[in-house]
Amino acid sequence: MRALIRVLKPATSLLLVTLIASMLTGVFSTLIIKEIQQSLVGEKAFNLIGFSGYFFSMIVAYLIAAVLSSVSIAKINRDIIHNLRLTLSERILAAPFERVEGLRSNILPILTDDLNHIANLINRLPSVVTGLATVIGILVYLFWLSPLMASLTLLGFACVFIVNKINLSFIGRYSRENREQSNVIYKLIEGLVYGMANLVMQQKFRERYVDITLRKESNIQMDSYFRETALNSLSNRLNDVILLTFLGGMIILVYLYSIVSISFFATYLTLILFMLGPLSTVSGFLGTIKRIEASVIQIEHLGIQLETGVDGSQSLSTRKEKRQELADSIPSKSTLSTAEQKPLIQLSNIHFRYAKNEHDFGLEGINLELNGGEIIFIEGGNGSGKSTLIKLICGLYRQHSGSVLHQGKEIIESNVDEYRNQFAVILTESYLFKDLQHLSVKQLE
Repeated sequence: MRALIRVLKPATSLLLVTLIASMLTGVFSTLIIKEIQQSLVGEKAFNLIGFSGYFFSMIVAYLIAAVLSSVSIAKINRDIIHNLRLTLSERILAAPFERVEGLRSNILPILTDDLNHIANLINRLPSVVTGLATVIGILVYLFWLSPLMASLTLLGFACVFIVNKINLSFIGRYSRENREQSNVIYKLIEGLVYGMANLVMQQKFRERYVDITLRKESNIQMDSYFRETALNSLSNRLNDVILLTFLGGMIILVYLYSIVSISFFATYLTLILFMLGPLSTVSGFLGTIKRIEASVIQIEHLGIQLETGVDGSQSLSTRKEKRQELADSIPSKSTLSTAEQKPLIQLSNIHFRYAKNEHDFGLEGINLELNGGEIIFIEGGNGSGKSTLIKLICGLYRQHSGSVLHQGKEIIESNVDEYRNQFAVILTESYLFKDLQHLSVKQLE
């Protein structure tokens, strides 16, 4: 629930309108049910005009409140999902390029699946609040009719709550496992699409990729999905069983101990039946929240990954402040004549590693001067670092040590965007597989 509150916090005022309208919908629903129940009891002479006026006025009030809650929640949904999408997109574009490259398979499911899950959950809020208000309203009416029967009903609902509480802890665990494993599946599907050429050319690799790797990871995810879905269904069915068992027990108490009259018990059953639908809606919503919590955790985790990497780099807001304070401009074309004696671009003792791990690929001790008007060819075998060097020259990657100079001015965080604006780059995208077992020793040499 806390995850949902964090998501809805920016729309507090409009959310309040939605909650009030939804509660009023539940109140009007309760009044309609009460009028139906009283008309069936027939203790007083039935007043057709009075019944018609009251009943249909409640129907109109119910409709107005329901439409208001639906429209306001649609507005909330639009604004929240729109802002989340834009905020995440801004974070992605503001994050270091090499970090985003490593998170591509995580970004796509978050911008699509996770945001859709959140949107679907928000859309269900009015019906859940209405259902909860209806249940509470009928309980209040029951207390007015018979405090004993209402207290016993609360006891039955307490049993349902305890069972739900236990089940939700397991549902939440499998929801998180399912969502985390989705990232692995997206990564494999990404390899299937973007690395298709390698898969088609290598039969053994293709067979192992699908029959072993994808099959294994998919089984892990679907096991978590199965457990999550099965537990959700089991929880809903257990709620039904508990309530039916409770009603059976109440029938036994009525006939054995005559705690209420048979005629009143018929009225009581009518009210309980009106409560079962709303109660089921509220109960099902609790299971859905766990899936949304897993999505929100992924979104927040992505924000943390993008803003604060293992190297302790500055956050998005800090980088923006620094750029404002240090608004150094790159020398314009009009000043080229005064800087002809300097290299256009100079790389001095550049060191770079993808994960700052001694076992990961990187470039070390790069010194290079590029002069205006030159045509440069960078040669090397596959994986020798050509693309990495080009990305360092263009400012897409930031070196871990050393310096990049443009016409003698060092490129730092405050002016890197202006520096990047000097380039028009066409990069050849390729997909690198971690699994290289299909290559023989001779091929690797």
